[in-house]
Amino acid sequence: MLRCVTLIEERAKLAALQRRQREGELVPASEVHALWQQLAAFIKANAMSLPSKATPQLALLTTASACEAYLRSLVTELLETLSRAEIIVDDDRTGDEGGADDDGADDEPRPTA
Repeated sequence: MLRCVTLIEERAKLAALQRRQREGELVPASEVHALWQQLAAFIKANAMSLPSKATPQLALLTTASACEAYLRSLVTELLETLSRAEIIVDDDRTGDEGGADDDGADDEPRPTA
């Protein structure tokens, strides 16, 4: 009898999870992982652009405090840009698990500034 109750409970849990997934409340771990990879790449690309952006102006500055202030303004600008970035996930959770929509486009999440 206990085994029958456990089986019924497990089926109910599974049905609830499947319903939540269909309704978009649950996201596959692979999607979350891909999103974080894209976000990290976006942050890295923006951070790596700072030296080439800063070099010409830094060469003209004559004091450490001026250099610090300029670098701080660039970092602030970078962080503001990142905070405004929209994460776009091309997503069709209505049953297409192949990673492509009807148009054959890749379902990669893409940050946009």
